[in-house]
Amino acid sequence: MASLREECIDRCEAANCELHWQVPATGNCKVTAHVQINLSRVIRECMTNSLKHSQPKNIWITMSLTDAFEIDMHLEHDGPAVPVQNWQANNGMLNMFRRMNELAGTITFDDREGQGVDINLRFPVPL
Repeated sequence: MASLREECIDRCEAANCELHWQVPATGNCKVTAHVQINLSRVIRECMTNSLKHSQPKNIWITMSLTDAFEIDMHLEHDGPAVPVQNWQANNGMLNMFRRMNELAGTITFDDREGQGVDINLRFPVPL
């Protein structure tokens, strides 16, 4: 996750956007390379879409482990947002859904009435 954090910082700096990263060390929670690859690619696509379509001033990325042994990750931004129901499912969007499905997880989007977007990723921790 450290290299993904550095990449997100670089991309935000290039777009004059501040990144707020609150992802704790994984500790005893070990995830496979397959999970790491899929998660990093979904986060990259979320970052790309956020920076390209909304030009936010801030992006927040947070992660927690739920009591049900699921990883709950949020990416939020404060840029203007088109209502979710008006989004078009392009290759990037379809790939995010496919990758989350491979992790037996979900991805949801909330446009917060034009004042930013909240993207939620949730998937079980492989035991």
